[in-house]
Amino acid sequence: MIRSLFLPTYNRISMGVKRDNVPLLDLPFDDSQNDINTTSMPAVDIEQPSLTTTSNGTCSNDYGAHLRAKLRFFLMSPCWKWHLKRQCPWKAWFQFIKIIILTTQLILFGIERQSHVVFISESNITFHHLFVRGWSSNDETLPYPRASGDFAVYTTHEFIRSINYVVHRFNNLTNISSGLFDYHDHSIQKLSNPDSESSEHYITLCLDRFKTCQIDPSSHMYILDAEIENTCFTFNATNTFDVEEYLLSIHNETINYCGLNLLTLEFAIHAIQLKNERLFSLPDCYHFSVKVTFDNNARTGKIRQHLNSDAKFRTCNRKLIHQNADFTLVRRNLLIFLDCVVLFITIISFILCIRSLWFGHHLCKEIRLYYSLARTQEKPLAWSELQIFYSFWYFLMIITDLMVIPGTIIKIGILFKVK
Repeated sequence: MIRSLFLPTYNRISMGVKRDNVPLLDLPFDDSQNDINTTSMPAVDIEQPSLTTTSNGTCSNDYGAHLRAKLRFFLMSPCWKWHLKRQCPWKAWFQFIKIIILTTQLILFGIERQSHVVFISESNITFHHLFVRGWSSNDETLPYPRASGDFAVYTTHEFIRSINYVVHRFNNLTNISSGLFDYHDHSIQKLSNPDSESSEHYITLCLDRFKTCQIDPSSHMYILDAEIENTCFTFNATNTFDVEEYLLSIHNETINYCGLNLLTLEFAIHAIQLKNERLFSLPDCYHFSVKVTFDNNARTGKIRQHLNSDAKFRTCNRKLIHQNADFTLVRRNLLIFLDCVVLFITIISFILCIRSLWFGHHLCKEIRLYYSLARTQEKPLAWSELQIFYSFWYFLMIITDLMVIPGTIIKIGILFKVK
């Protein structure tokens, strides 16, 4: 379509589309203007003339010629504009540079986050081995179909032992684990006085259960209040903890397996990830929220056991003692600078795309006005003809920019270890 604007009348066919499909291209003009050498194309005058109408209410030929030249220039590719007006296609180069910088950012982000993903995943596996009684490496694989069934307990004795096992292991976490785990935040007070470590290792136990549940399977009788109540207790973990004794002596509670839906144990673990010598790498600090769940909703005598851990960043109180420590911080600052450049370029790209769509929309309105005045006998422009004014590439770039801008802001926050 674009190239056909510069061909003679007898050879003016556009990209497999007939001329009649775009009636605006049939505006009267001098064919001799098209028989020119593309290496010495004259400049196209697209100055805005006044919109005048004749006595019968039609547009003047001057405005029609202007509109044709304006449309011709709008449909030109950057290469044609360069040949015609020696206008550098800086917007196309701008998008090309943006693609290169965004690709560089994604590669560096992938390298940096790879260790993060591995640390979170392997820490979750470690928690299973530390706090789930009877867990083995065979339970870590995820084949399909599963080689083994759900991890569960089947007797009340195993159930109580599994709960106590979690509490006892958590109380001895720093003694039994080879990982960099601890109970407390790494605050300045603790760093200044390491001997002031407290022995308070808090765990929250929650019971999700029916308010009333009494059954007699021998006579098929039951008394049930289906209202759900959730009761939570917070206690300090000890090596002598027993859940039945604790509930009975402290809260005058017992575990009613008839009404019990879920029993959960929740506690927090802090960790530091030390990385190998790698570009743009600094130690990361995490807060793990660990939740061990015993699911008795089915009430089949099989109580499923699950462990989930949710990791969040925490600001580290860092002190690097190394001859290249300052250089490590400089490399991190370079990453932040790159993200700021990406943010700036993406915002400019977003503005340029909006501007181009607005210009196309404005030109579309002019052309529709021209047809309503000068070519009233013809059908209005169809949507397929109006699509040339709204490039879907602009919409795609706008959507991409709207995704890159918040993503880059989040990435900068990660580098600053924002809570």
